[in-house]
Amino acid sequence: MSVSERLLDDIHPSIWRTPQLVRGVGRTVDMRYVSLSAELSGGGWPVGALIELLPQRFGNGELGLLQPALVSFGKRPIALIEPPHPLNGTGLASIGLPLGSIV
Repeated sequence: MSVSERLLDDIHPSIWRTPQLVRGVGRTVDMRYVSLSAELSGGGWPVGALIELLPQRFGNGELGLLQPALVSFGKRPIALIEPPHPLNGTGLASIGLPLGSIV
């Protein structure tokens, strides 16, 4: 166990680290955030997987984190399950997601 892993265990023993849970990651989509991508197994969002975001506060650009992955789907439908706020068509279009593609 490395020094950084021991430090995390000292903070709280149940801190989740992606390499502990994800093995054999297939294709990924670059996040465009180098430091965050480095923390994810495979270096980006996994393709064909459920991704759950749990921000401390909503409305801080969390869809911007998913934007590279979402626009990579092209015209295929995208399901957003229980978004915390009503969707803003203008905002979605500004990051390359037409409202018609959102389910």
